[in-house]
Amino acid sequence: LGAVAKGFIFGVPVAIGLLVCRYGPTGDGPMNQWATTVFTLWGFVISATYLDAVADQVVGVLTLFGTVCHIPPTVMGLTVLAWGNALQDALANITVARKGLTSMAVTASFAGPIFNLNIGLGVGFLVLFSTTGTNSFSLSLTPPLKGGFI
Repeated sequence: LGAVAKGFIFGVPVAIGLLVCRYGPTGDGPMNQWATTVFTLWGFVISATYLDAVADQVVGVLTLFGTVCHIPPTVMGLTVLAWGNALQDALANITVARKGLTSMAVTASFAGPIFNLNIGLGVGFLVLFSTTGTNSFSLSLTPPLKGGFI
């Protein structure tokens, strides 16, 4: 690594640590609004980064498991990965329902997957159509995929 990269890699965390020590909560009263906003945004970025790293590792382990057990990637995607994605939504909805917000939990049970499908397919097709310059494409399903839709 170059000197600039090393300075960035080591300097930014030290600077953030010093800012946290200076402007962090001391228990004497509320924090400044700008410090709270910066810490919240930084926490969001860090948590999203960790979630991405963990998700990549989980997908890698499941891909290895599918390869070792001779399970096609399409079947792995339709079963194990889909169940893992749905499980977190189910647990969150159960928690919301236990807190007494049943209508919110039922709405989230339907709205979450619909939103994911609309945004996921919409953005994917938008990128596909903008890069290829066409507004249609042919689709052929493999037998494992056909079996997954039954």
